[in-house]
Amino acid sequence: MSYLNYLCNNQGLNKREKIIGTCYTMCPQDEIWLRKREKLIHILEVVGDNFKLVKSYSRSAADANIAVPSLLRPYSVLKKTVNYLLHEVGKQTNVPVIVIYDFLNDRLRAVRQDMTIQRLLPEQCMELLEPIIRFHVYFAYRLCEKAINEFDPVLNNKLLLECVKWFLSCADEMDRLNRCFNTHKTALSLDLLNLEDSKTMCDRVLVECLYILCNIENYQPLVRYLGLPSYIKRNSLQIMSSAYNSKQLTVPTTILQDWMLFNSVVDVTECCKHYGLNVDNGVQFNKLSFKCDIEAHKPKLNNRLTGGQIINLHEVLTY
Repeated sequence: MSYLNYLCNNQGLNKREKIIGTCYTMCPQDEIWLRKREKLIHILEVVGDNFKLVKSYSRSAADANIAVPSLLRPYSVLKKTVNYLLHEVGKQTNVPVIVIYDFLNDRLRAVRQDMTIQRLLPEQCMELLEPIIRFHVYFAYRLCEKAINEFDPVLNNKLLLECVKWFLSCADEMDRLNRCFNTHKTALSLDLLNLEDSKTMCDRVLVECLYILCNIENYQPLVRYLGLPSYIKRNSLQIMSSAYNSKQLTVPTTILQDWMLFNSVVDVTECCKHYGLNVDNGVQFNKLSFKCDIEAHKPKLNNRLTGGQIINLHEVLTY
């Protein structure tokens, strides 16, 4: 489901009754009976002498009605299912990693299908989608050397972008409604591959960054970035203070001027000193001395851009 379709569906909530799932297990009972009878139990659903089935993805058919409450898992069950899949099934070592990926990919698509049919609230979708986004990023890296007949990176990237766009559309809706959402921010340490946390998190900053990185050849993500709320934009100098933290080494001010499009070395020096960084022949980054709790430095209009491109990129990058 595209993020635009999701928005359209949610905008029509008042026009028709919302479907609420009544299946409080990870797999509907009807599917459990069917798959046991037809011997369609996946190896990753065998736990000791018992079975622990998770609802599989069902492609929509003209004669199939999948919008049945008893077949749909409500938000609380979907959250439990995502946690179980990523933090328990994802750690299995008794089967090849590609088998784990295929299983998780199918079951997570079923989660998104239940989300779509029930038209969950934006904040609920964000919390469910963020770990799924991490899943696709992680396995894109983990399986990058696999043959195309085992792992299709194009399809994985397609599913990743669908989840990213859906997540961001929900975030935009939250902004539009002026609704606050507590997000876990990892602006200084983007741990993309962490699927072993005891709980899932919602990191909007991470997803905004991924959207730019996954569309590096397009200008739309950058245009989107320009319009983001100020509390979302990443603080470049603070990030550099962690990335280039050193007691001996410095970054030349001319290099920093080029990276962040300052007008001059004088502007670089002024801004860095404002945040407590030492500047001599270069900038000495120190994550402990960086001042986070002071008034934001007011940048000057950038005069290095021409041809209708006069954008204060220094402000964009730092605040």
